[in-house]
Amino acid sequence: MARERIDWLDIARGGSILLVVCLHATMYLSEAGLASYAFTRLNTLFEPVRMPVFFTVSGILAARAIRDDWAGLLWRRIRVFVWLFGLWTLIRWLYYGQVQTNAITPSEGTSYHELLTGWVAPDSGLWFIWALALYFLAAKALLPVQRPALVLVLALSALTFGGLVQPENFAQRNLLLYAPFFLAGAWYGPRIVEGLGRWPLRLGLVGAAGFATAAARGA
Repeated sequence: MARERIDWLDIARGGSILLVVCLHATMYLSEAGLASYAFTRLNTLFEPVRMPVFFTVSGILAARAIRDDWAGLLWRRIRVFVWLFGLWTLIRWLYYGQVQTNAITPSEGTSYHELLTGWVAPDSGLWFIWALALYFLAAKALLPVQRPALVLVLALSALTFGGLVQPENFAQRNLLLYAPFFLAGAWYGPRIVEGLGRWPLRLGLVGAAGFATAAARGA
């Protein structure tokens, strides 16, 4: 039976992916002094919502998968993440080591140990694939204790945001920072979808106010 598509989920997911692409394109253009002012400002404006939206939607879409048995989750989801992350880590390592220096991370591709440490502390734009794999595993493992787990993860995220917990590796920091968004989506996705469908205007206004506040603080 085909799964019913929800328009706003598709729009949110597509929009967040476009914002991520825009960010990475602008980062490399900035290194060459070619970045457009408009795109630079666009990245700054949407920074507070870009990854939270991406991981929340990813969590909502993962709600069914984490309720599968462990064998199904590992084979259908985690295996794909491991394959994608491993393949593209190797491709990047070869390209930046043999063809062109990475302008943002010049050390990429210069040492064999990167192929191992990347699985623990990624240092590239592939970090989100690594994070998704860990989020899926955490969402499945903590499903029986989701309420206290979400409170704990929210506290850890807040401490990371406030700088009290500060991993040296940016991917590890992002893992802690965005975990509540994915887990909330995975555990409470149906309620989120139902609420947005029932009170779209109210929740839209609250979201717009929150976005405006975050954007103003980041300006």
